[in-house]
Amino acid sequence: MKRGLFFVLLLVLSVATVAAQSVPFNGLLCDMDGLGIKAQISIKGSEKRTVSGKDGKFGFTNLKADDVIEIRYK
Repeated sequence: MKRGLFFVLLLVLSVATVAAQSVPFNGLLCDMDGLGIKAQISIKGSEKRTVSGKDGKFGFTNLKADDVIEIRYK
């Protein structure tokens, strides 16, 4: 169930990215209880990557509208 919510959140964040061009992008990964999820986040096909904090927050700068966010969660 947590993974399902995780991917729904990813979809919402991806739509927000498409709506803007070359702007900062901040996100929050959390489970159904609202607790932060620590994960690796990267931009497909680039060297841009980050790790969400234990509170689930992460951010990128200068993303393009067609960038694809990849999340790895163990």
